[in-house]
Amino acid sequence: VSSFAGNQKITGFVHCAGYGGAFVDISDFPESEWDRVYGINIKSAYIILRHLLPLWKKNSYGRFVAIASSQSLVGAK
Repeated sequence: VSSFAGNQKITGFVHCAGYGGAFVDISDFPESEWDRVYGINIKSAYIILRHLLPLWKKNSYGRFVAIASSQSLVGAK
């Protein structure tokens, strides 16, 4: 993050990841694909925040906005 920011301050970040994988029954959904979905949607936010939080604490300011798809509420049929 510091190499990305250079001399600029990062005061906020919008996390907008949305990958659902294949639209199949859970019994046909491979664990490796679940790991990919989790990594893209959840773990990426964790990794980004781990790098941003020290900067935000140093500056006493920072905002993180996570955007999710409404598809997560209804799922696939």
